[in-house]
Amino acid sequence: MKQIETDVNEKLIPVPANITSVLRGVWSMGALTAATNLKIFDALADGPEKAEVIAERCGITLAAARVIARALAGLDLLTLEPLSERFSLSEEAAIYLVSDQPLYLGHYIEVHSKIQSHWQSLEQVARSGEPVTRVNEEGDAQSFFPALAASLFAMNYSHASQVADRFQALIPEDRPFRVLDLACGSGVWSIPLAKESAGVKVDALDFEAVLDVTRRFTENNGVAHSYQYLAGDWRQVELGEERYDLVLLGHILHSEGIEDSGALLDAVTRALKKGGHVVIAEFVIGDCGTKPAAVAMFAINMFILTSRGCIFSQKELSTMLKDRGYENIEPLAENTSYEAMVLIGKKKS
Repeated sequence: MKQIETDVNEKLIPVPANITSVLRGVWSMGALTAATNLKIFDALADGPEKAEVIAERCGITLAAARVIARALAGLDLLTLEPLSERFSLSEEAAIYLVSDQPLYLGHYIEVHSKIQSHWQSLEQVARSGEPVTRVNEEGDAQSFFPALAASLFAMNYSHASQVADRFQALIPEDRPFRVLDLACGSGVWSIPLAKESAGVKVDALDFEAVLDVTRRFTENNGVAHSYQYLAGDWRQVELGEERYDLVLLGHILHSEGIEDSGALLDAVTRALKKGGHVVIAEFVIGDCGTKPAAVAMFAINMFILTSRGCIFSQKELSTMLKDRGYENIEPLAENTSYEAMVLIGKKKS
C-alpha cells in the first residue's frame, strides 16, 4: 500500500472535515429521534416557550431541555430568539413533527430507526453478497412493508399532491378516469387525485397485508368508494390491456432491480390506454453515479435489504420509457432540496 508522506513542518494539513461530518451524522438522527419521542415539538405547538417550559411539559431536566433544544435550533428545526430565550418551531417542524398533525412523521422516524439497525450488517453483506432480508419478495415484504407504507404517507404527500394538480385537467366528465396505483402502499400517490374528482376510479395493487393499510388511509381520507383492491405480487396479477388512463409507480422500481423493472414497465405499458400516462417516483442519482450522496447511500440500503434492488438516473429512467414508446418524458418539477424525483411519460397514441 502506498504511503502518503506529509511533512507537517512544510505543508498545511487539511482537517478531516468530511470524515467528522459523516461520523456525526448519527448524532443528528439521535437528537431528532429523542426529541420526537420526548414530545419536545409538541411542547412548542402553541407558540414559543423557554427551556423551562419545555422541561416541565416533557418531563425532562432543564439541562436536557436546553441542550437538546439548542441542537435542534442548530439543525433549523427550531428557532431561538436570543433576547427572550424562547424556542419556536420551524415551518417544517410544525407540519411534520407535531404529533396531532395529519402529516406527522414520527412513525416514519421510528421505522427509519429500525431500518438503520440493519446497516450494522453491511460488512457481513459485503462479504457474503447476501442481503439480511429480501423485502422485494413476498414473504419478507408481508411483514416489512405495512409499517413502512403507513409511515411514508406524510413523506410523499407533497409530491403526490403535485401529481394530482398535474392531472386534474385531464379527468373527463363523461366517463371514469381509471388509475392503477401499483405497489400502492398507503395509497398516498392516488388519494390526492381521488379527492379531486368522483370520476377517478383507482385499482390499488399490493400485498394483502399492505392493502389493510391502504384501506385504512382511503377510509380516513373519505375516498374508499373510489377504490378497488388487487391483492398479490404484480407478477401474478393480470393487469389487462389498454385499461388505464394513468399508472402510478410510487417508489417501487428501486426494489425490483433493472431486469424486473423492465418487465414491470412492459406490463404497465400494455395496461395503459394509448395516450395514457405513467408516473414514476424514485430517488434519482446523477449521471456520475455518486451524487446526491443521500441517493448513493440509498443504493447501499437496497444492497442490504433486497436481493436485486438498485437506483436509477433520470437518463436511465427516460431511456427505459423511450424504449417502450413513451413521449413527452419530463420531471414533474425541479426539487433541489429533496432527492426524490417524479417523472412523467405519455404513451404514444
